[in-house]
Amino acid sequence: MGSKKLSHLGLKKLLVLLLGVCLTLPLVSAVDIFSCGSINNPGAYRLANDISSFGSCITIDSSDVQLDCENHLIQHGDPSASGLLSITTGITVDGGNNNILIKNCRIHERSNTGGNGIAVLGTSNFVNISNNLISTNTIGESRGILFFRGNGHIAERNRIVIDDNKNENAGIIGFLITNATISNNFIRILGLQSGVLTNDNSGILLFGADSVDIIENDISIDSLSDSYALNLIGSNNIRSMENIFQGQSDGRGDLSYAVGLRNSQGISFNKDKLYNSYGWIYILNSDSSYSDITFERFSGSITTGSASIQSGVTRDINRNNLDITQNKAFINDLAVPEFNVPSIIKLLNIGVSNPKIEFDLFDTGLWVDCPIGRCTLIYAGNDIEFSVTGFSSYRVVESPMCSLCGDIDANGIVDIVDANLAARIGAGLIIPTTQQLYCGDVNIDGKVDVQDALYIAKRAAGLPIVLMCV
Repeated sequence: MGSKKLSHLGLKKLLVLLLGVCLTLPLVSAVDIFSCGSINNPGAYRLANDISSFGSCITIDSSDVQLDCENHLIQHGDPSASGLLSITTGITVDGGNNNILIKNCRIHERSNTGGNGIAVLGTSNFVNISNNLISTNTIGESRGILFFRGNGHIAERNRIVIDDNKNENAGIIGFLITNATISNNFIRILGLQSGVLTNDNSGILLFGADSVDIIENDISIDSLSDSYALNLIGSNNIRSMENIFQGQSDGRGDLSYAVGLRNSQGISFNKDKLYNSYGWIYILNSDSSYSDITFERFSGSITTGSASIQSGVTRDINRNNLDITQNKAFINDLAVPEFNVPSIIKLLNIGVSNPKIEFDLFDTGLWVDCPIGRCTLIYAGNDIEFSVTGFSSYRVVESPMCSLCGDIDANGIVDIVDANLAARIGAGLIIPTTQQLYCGDVNIDGKVDVQDALYIAKRAAGLPIVLMCV
């Protein structure tokens, strides 16, 4: 009997019995927290009110803890204190504790010496920091979230705003972490507490990290030198997808970048947007790949195709070698040869009624009509979008109406050479420029063909024939 399997009916009865037992068990409610202190036992905890401390506030020294602040405020730090010993933390996870969830907290640092919003220390693993608001308004070095070692951490849907005038601030730091996910965070480093821009700031800083996914974050820093929205140092196998990275947007931060890669390997970027940065990417001895990366400014954008940069080289990609200005976009393919790839250019508010695309192949100031095959128009209106097969400089200008109808070679006269050009265009032997189409379509039927060649030949011969161009 004991060896027989339960029948379907018997299994159903057993499940009903177990459900009844579960329903009779008392529900485990969260433990209310009314003040700063330590959590030393597993379980669910709830912040019941706003709390504050002149030092650090909450310490979690147990595994299997869930802390829900329910949007209450945690303030930490002493505005009058000074010195390294005065650095404080809103919530600390002590080393060696696993399976921690911290969510829905508002954490504000108010000291003059800096500190951490949330710090995960030692070899704690699987700590999830989710949906928190972390802010500072101090003159100290501040970090929103600090992961110090550990595996399987998650930081998602947090809003981090750091506003102070000291150097070395960071939104999220991952030091020697593995198999982590950083996603959907909003990070702003302002550095404007006293109107002074700062240095050595990072939106996300990974040092010695491995196998980290960075997904759909929105990061902007307002800093001077050696600052990066995404800063990877000695890190490997980092995947970045659909993020917005913005470094300092004007000349004050000419050494501030959207992305910095130093001595890192296996770094991939996919559909990220580098927005309005003075410096786009700084690369030192790092193996990295790029797919559908958009460099965007107020005047438009360049979205590049697939590119890769191997270890052992240095690339300083900034507005001197990649930029988008009014009606113009360029990448210096000598300085950044890896990005000389098929791309899409979008220029905004072009202000011309009859646009044409020109390119300057060698960046010498010699602009010519971009031929079909190199430039392909996607859309034209108040904005214009077109694809290109590779890079030099491109611009959009007003296409002039034909100054002399029938003068296809634009030498100031209508002669048999123009008639021959019209015939060759009509036969498909020549791909016409926009100007040639205007001047060659002498009967305004929307094309240049043998009929136009005949009319032009008659005019060249002195016959009284009227040529009509747009």
